[in-house]
Amino acid sequence: MTEYNSFEDKKQHFDTWEIIDTPGDFNRMISEFKALKSSNNHVLFRGICEARYKLYTSLQRECFNRGIGPNDATGKSIVLKLLEQSRNNPKGQNYIPEYFAKLGIPLNDWMLLALLQHYGAPSPLLDFTKGFIPALYFMCLGITPRYSNREIDNYASIIYFKTVDVCSAHLIENLPKTCEAIYNQSNKKLSNYRERDEFVLNDLSFDNIMSNNRKIELIPSYNGINKIKHKGNNKWIANLPIANMNMTSQEGEFVCNISDSEPLENLMVSGNTKYLHCYNIKKSLYHYILDNYLKGSLDAMKAELFPSEYQAAKDIYFRTMANLF
Repeated sequence: MTEYNSFEDKKQHFDTWEIIDTPGDFNRMISEFKALKSSNNHVLFRGICEARYKLYTSLQRECFNRGIGPNDATGKSIVLKLLEQSRNNPKGQNYIPEYFAKLGIPLNDWMLLALLQHYGAPSPLLDFTKGFIPALYFMCLGITPRYSNREIDNYASIIYFKTVDVCSAHLIENLPKTCEAIYNQSNKKLSNYRERDEFVLNDLSFDNIMSNNRKIELIPSYNGINKIKHKGNNKWIANLPIANMNMTSQEGEFVCNISDSEPLENLMVSGNTKYLHCYNIKKSLYHYILDNYLKGSLDAMKAELFPSEYQAAKDIYFRTMANLF
């Protein structure tokens, strides 16, 4: 698995390209991020602790670390096995299917992949967030000083892209639009809940969507994805919940990449137009970022970005008692 050897090597893959060396540079970058978010752009950010890292998925890294090549198994075939195991319910080993069944939620492939990604298993999903603060947290989380003569080793990165731009260029499709396209091609009526559930589980499965040489797909998390409607007649097509507590607290969305070898930046290019943007941030700014943007502590940010049911229950109890006495 390759890394960037220099900024010159990396720069050719990105459109906006900045080097952030001072607190003033950093504050200017934050102002630009705020302007992006306030201009009604759907912008997704990702923080990377080492500027030299490429945008590989956890599944790509796992295959590389285990020496699994395309001749052994494709990324897609491994994902299908992961999904199969996720749906199996051997006694005392996997409570996920039973848990969601009791909630009355059909366990679609994309919810399963989001769970795998957020709770420690490899997946073809690459995490992005609608908020630049969570991106800064994940960037700082893995920062370590390196004593190197290479400039790139002294920097971390924030990468972002505008979803409208990449979708308009047809470099990537987003799941609700894919759902509508599949529905239009199927000539199905979907007149009851059972038919809609079957449509989600079969027609909108990972296997069906990531076919015909499709490599990447945007998996959004906005509220409308829970009930996807046809734009032409406003008819309810499908209920496609994709959520978990981590994903919600982190404002998370995903890009699915099932290429066996190509990082995302190789796929986000059309001709001479690049759709990913990169800010490279000097690691020496770590404490400035921590004190001014991350509550002074990664642990404090962790509690906010990685909630648990236990902590949520305790917080509810403490707030209740505080208001009573």
